[in-house]
Amino acid sequence: MPPEPVARPRAQRIDARSNAQRIVEVARAAFLSGSSPSLEEIAAGAEVGIATLYRHFPNREALIRAAYHAVFEDVIVPQLAPENVLPAFRNAFVAISVQVIELLSAAPTSNLAELTRELVDEHIELFAVLLDGAQAQGDIRADLTLEDVPHILGMLVVGLASPSLDDDSRARYLTLMFDALTPGSNIGELPPLSR
Repeated sequence: MPPEPVARPRAQRIDARSNAQRIVEVARAAFLSGSSPSLEEIAAGAEVGIATLYRHFPNREALIRAAYHAVFEDVIVPQLAPENVLPAFRNAFVAISVQVIELLSAAPTSNLAELTRELVDEHIELFAVLLDGAQAQGDIRADLTLEDVPHILGMLVVGLASPSLDDDSRARYLTLMFDALTPGSNIGELPPLSR
């Protein structure tokens, strides 16, 4: 009796997923190492043909987005632990800035702020727990809203991704940003959100 017809397509789907994962892993490692490989070099590193790469990622921007998504899931999301809300909130901001800057210095994208907001929105419940906890403890200003968080992170990443900044400069601007987020900040009351 011939094998079930669903077995081969299922195997192909698993193989396709495996190819896509390898491509992203190779691209992410290359970008984080500071190199800016061609798509052909990434395909060769993942041991797939360039047609396979393009089937999964039709252009460089799509591959950068996938690598950024992988960094966010593997590095940022684990930082969003509610045990120590203020350190977790701060660590998430720092991890996002450091990892994403390293990634995107080698793989610039024009949609950095938008992509950051999308990824934060995917995990907004985790950020909500941290924000609520930090505000309950009096560590984050009470007028900061959950709606602010993706936009702040988007602006932060775009600002800190400038190749002209060194680590000391980034630490300085992160310190200034966190000062603005704490109660009693000298910036005063926030203007209302426009709806």
